[in-house]
Amino acid sequence: MNKVNEKVKYILYARKSTESEDRQVLSISSQIDELKIIAERENIQIIDIMSESKSAKTLGRPVFAKLIERITKGEANGVLCWKLDRLARNFIDGGKIIEMIQQGVIKHIQSFSQSYYPQDNVLLMSLEFGMANQYSRDLSVNVKRGMKRKAEMGWYPVQPPVGYLNSKNKARGSNDIYKDPERFDLVRKMWDLMLTGTHTMTDIWKIARDDWQFYGRRGIKISQSSVFYMFTNPFYYGMFEWPRKSGNWYTGSHEPMV
Repeated sequence: MNKVNEKVKYILYARKSTESEDRQVLSISSQIDELKIIAERENIQIIDIMSESKSAKTLGRPVFAKLIERITKGEANGVLCWKLDRLARNFIDGGKIIEMIQQGVIKHIQSFSQSYYPQDNVLLMSLEFGMANQYSRDLSVNVKRGMKRKAEMGWYPVQPPVGYLNSKNKARGSNDIYKDPERFDLVRKMWDLMLTGTHTMTDIWKIARDDWQFYGRRGIKISQSSVFYMFTNPFYYGMFEWPRKSGNWYTGSHEPMV
């Protein structure tokens, strides 16, 4: 039994981002389950569980801010987290954690494999936060470089507009764009109506929504704004801009619709 931990009230904090930086990280529910096992083993008193799906690269995580506020108010003085990078991937939030543990406001941080106490040398914490920050920066650069390369090959780097799909059965970085077997022909029919010059965009939207029962990829009936975007999107005639509003135009390798 850990005598130190008997005097500490912990908040379990779990975080996972939807961005590439956290692709290999345990899900929030898995983090919580594993940390509960550690809490039982180490006699850690968890007073609350807080979680959020938010990147820690930049400031502005509301749940993290609430965690800091509660510790500052004295509601808790310990943190249980999967890894230190769950708390921060930027130097400001990381610096705040280091300051609080140096001042004894946080008496203990327990991760899956490491303990941090006020009497410890914070160099290790600084190094871990720095590595997490640099990893995020390097990953961002690599992702942008990969997207640029994909655009140069003629493949739209993100999800294509309605009527097309990304392949997901090829090697990473090699997936391409193909016609959506459920929606491509319907979208082409909408273009046919527009090209007659006898239908407005509103007319076409109502026909697709009500007569054809057109549903988008998320199972929701197509919206009027989606139809407007469709008829103003150069992707359908084989061109795309990447990054958006950059002025960099590419000829797509996908099959044009019009």
